[in-house]
Order: sequence, then structure tokens, then C-alpha cells
Amino acid sequence: MGSEKLWRSFASTFGIDAERPEFASNADRVRNRGLVIEVVEQAFSGFEAEPLLTKLNDAGIPAGKVRTLDEVYAWEQVHSQGLVIDVDHKILGTVSLPGPPLRFFSAADTAETTLTTHTAPPLLDQDGKQIRQWLGLVPADAAQEGR
Repeated sequence: MGSEKLWRSFASTFGIDAERPEFASNADRVRNRGLVIEVVEQAFSGFEAEPLLTKLNDAGIPAGKVRTLDEVYAWEQVHSQGLVIDVDHKILGTVSLPGPPLRFFSAADTAETTLTTHTAPPLLDQDGKQIRQWLGLVPADAAQEGR
């Protein structure tokens, strides 16, 4: 918990004795981390994710669900915030890629300047000749000739 107040609210909500010597302060809980984990896991064991999150929220305890990648990509909020960008791939067709997690704006007129386009991942060795040339592994004229 982020504070003693949150710990006490959490303990009260889940029937944990916050006054136990092992739990009395944050330092005590850190020192007895294994026991704290055991007690919290036991308190959570009878809950599915949504009812548990509701109970935590009702107690004023910040919490959120850890989502699978499939859940993240299906989550409406991710799409509404532009955090997924679809691109056309030569072999796979439409591929969903992570979008920019940060937004950038012009200081002059507050227009958004975030790059929101992606190119599809390259095919195997698609840019290999240029990369080998850049690394100095083949002469420039060989890379241009397609060798």
C-alpha cells in the first residue's frame, strides 16, 4: 500500500489485523514480506478479478487489473487513445502494432505533432543489402547492384 492509511483501510476491508507486530509499520511489512504476501493471497483467494477490484475501489484503495496482451489490444480505451495502429503487411495483411504512448504538441499553437503512422515490419532481409553496406560488409557498388 502507498501509505499507512491505505494499509489500515486494506487490512480492515479484508479482515487482516493491522496491529500485528509483523504488520505494524511499513518497515515491519517489508521485513515480513513473505508473510504479508501469504496473508494477502489468502484474503484475495475467494475473489474473481472484477468483484475484488470493486471491493478495493469501495475501500478507496487504488487498484487495476493486469491485462493479457489480447485484453489490452481488445480494450476500447487503447483504441480511443490511438495506442494501436493498424498497418498493411505484404504477407500477413493487416497487423496491429503499438501506437505512441506519449503525445507531443507544438509550443506555438498547441497542435498535436505526434507521429501516428507506422510502416509494417520488414520482410526477412528486406533491407539487408543496405544494412550490410552501412556496416561496411559489402562495397557500395555491390549493394546497389543487388549482390
